[in-house]
Amino acid sequence: MIINNQITPGTLIAFILYSSTIFEIMQFFLNFNVVIEPSLISLNRIYEILNWKDTYIPEYDISSKISLSDQTAIKIRNLNFSYKNSNEQLFDNFCLDIKKSSWNAIISRSGTGKTTLINIILKLIKIPDGKIFIFGTDLNKIPIGNLIKYIGVLEQEPMIFKKTIKENIRLFIDNNIEIENIKHKINDLNLLNINSIDVKTFLRKSATDLSGGEKKRLSILRLLLRNSEILLLDEPSSYLDDDNSLKIIEVIKKSFNEKTVIIFTHSKLLMDLCDQIIYLK
Repeated sequence: MIINNQITPGTLIAFILYSSTIFEIMQFFLNFNVVIEPSLISLNRIYEILNWKDTYIPEYDISSKISLSDQTAIKIRNLNFSYKNSNEQLFDNFCLDIKKSSWNAIISRSGTGKTTLINIILKLIKIPDGKIFIFGTDLNKIPIGNLIKYIGVLEQEPMIFKKTIKENIRLFIDNNIEIENIKHKINDLNLLNINSIDVKTFLRKSATDLSGGEKKRLSILRLLLRNSEILLLDEPSSYLDDDNSLKIIEVIKKSFNEKTVIIFTHSKLLMDLCDQIIYLK
């Protein structure tokens, strides 16, 4: 058509560019459903959390109701649970005692309720009264806003935000924690070579630039700085080799010698550190 002077080269180039733009728009709308469905699930979960009414209930203020002198940190009695539209009973009269200041390993196959148990303890799944007790207090009597002060969680997949390392730390801990305390913990966890880089410079770096192992150590750092009474560690050795895994667990054990620790793991190395091993079937 150019040879026959029916169209100019400029018109052809413009046509190709516009066609490419139209194709991208069509592709976006074709993929829109794939992108939006996971987002809707997340939005629904956010709305559920925002609509919770027990974030703070004065008459059940944890500071006056929980006594840390109770020698059982977590007590589970005759817990029954299955998901709606599922014939599988995840927990059938399940009982468990976790002693105060003890180290416990929970071993489970895929689909046997590990994640569900964590979510139940964190009140992300509602259960009847009288099934779970935290230091002798019925879990349902403890507002979520207060519960999270006593229970620290290390996720299997580190939750890292697109912010600086310092901001990622501050999201989960008291803002009054001193830099020297953070520096000490960073050094313990081998997050960086303190002699080669200033800690303040390190804290200004983007957390998304860290490697998988460094992100894991960053999430452990947040846990150490929170100083919770009960720690739930979900596969703490993932992303780490045996040497680094053992070193970090030793740091946690040293820092939380008097705390209650529950490790969800398949690592023989971690099981050997525990006082009790529980199998979920």
